[in-house]
Amino acid sequence: HNTCANENEIRRAAEAYNSLIENPIEFPCVFALDGVLQHGFENFNLIDTEHSENDVSVSDVLTFKHESGLVCRAKCLHYPRYAAYEWTLFFENTSNKNSPRISSLAPAHLYIEGKNPHVTGILGDARNEHYGLSAVSLTNGMNGQPFDIELPLGIEQYHHCSGGCASNHEFPYFKMQTDSGAVITAIGWPGQWKARFLADKRGIL
Repeated sequence: HNTCANENEIRRAAEAYNSLIENPIEFPCVFALDGVLQHGFENFNLIDTEHSENDVSVSDVLTFKHESGLVCRAKCLHYPRYAAYEWTLFFENTSNKNSPRISSLAPAHLYIEGKNPHVTGILGDARNEHYGLSAVSLTNGMNGQPFDIELPLGIEQYHHCSGGCASNHEFPYFKMQTDSGAVITAIGWPGQWKARFLADKRGIL
């Protein structure tokens, strides 16, 4: 298969993925347990790892366990020739008691350094807000059109779907970009999703 990724992009993606697997406690996710914010799996124990490879991808499954009995499996996949990788988090209560309440889950908590931060993406595909002939288009008739938003320092930028449809307002694909580089991210296709971008005064997006 052809790919538009060059050798440098393939190398950087491999380094980033390997760092993810080699430093599992610092996994790039954030969530709260009973209201207490967790950065990665700092309060979990890594209890199991699985590794496999084929002609297309590298697979790693990391299993973490909290003292409460809450278990999280991070299924990670790396596609070397495409300079891409992904992960999915699965939570399971393995105890006979209620688990801590999970909230504020951000499965991908990413950083990119540099000046002139931008977020680019694509407007959604809904014909209109209520799918009726008289309703106003969510995208003002600009369905599927690209957008490019400059991020002022210190001001949060929110993106989300509307009405339970994953792509009717914006597609969940974004490019985080600064003068130093860029990261293309894609959120899985759930019914409801939300993305938050913030460029802080240290020059970190």
